Amino acid sequence: MTEGVNQIRGPILGFDDIEPARDEARTLAIAAARARATLYARALGMRVKRVVFVTEGAASRYEGSLANSITASSDTMLDPGGRKIAATVSVVFELE
Repeated sequence: MTEGVNQIRGPILGFDDIEPARDEARTLAIAAARARATLYARALGMRVKRVVFVTEGAASRYEGSLANSITASSDTMLDPGGRKIAATVSVVFELE
């Protein structure tokens, strides 16, 4: 073992402007909810009439690994992995 730093805290990876990505995730979540509602309605011999209620929760999470390797003969390696934005929606549809 060599002398020096043995713990690394950072860098902290994030987004400069998260709202466009969140809005895209919301749009995709609503489209998926409508597609599922349409599937259920068809299976029941009905159709989607309207949206009654929508609730939403959005989250971001880090996905990947930070691979740090510190030895006397190597540089510090950083694998930033990726960040993903997810939106969860609950939608109540009226069927007819």
